[in-house]
Amino acid sequence: MLELLWLAALVGPLLVGLAIGLYVLRNIVRDAAAHEPTHPEAGAKPDFDSSRHVCPNCETANDPTFEYCCECATKL
Repeated sequence: MLELLWLAALVGPLLVGLAIGLYVLRNIVRDAAAHEPTHPEAGAKPDFDSSRHVCPNCETANDPTFEYCCECATKL
């Protein structure tokens, strides 16, 4: 019986830590996928919204407040 208590005391926190780690990792991956820049090489067309600056080097749409491209760091 004492062995089961030790096992529960060791495995329980490990499982909780694993669950929290997987939850955080899932959110990081989901957030990165939602903010992935559009790449012309991938066949997708860049966002040519008139309120955004398009990089002359890589054609990535950038926020109008940016001075440098968020993808290749070319000065806009």
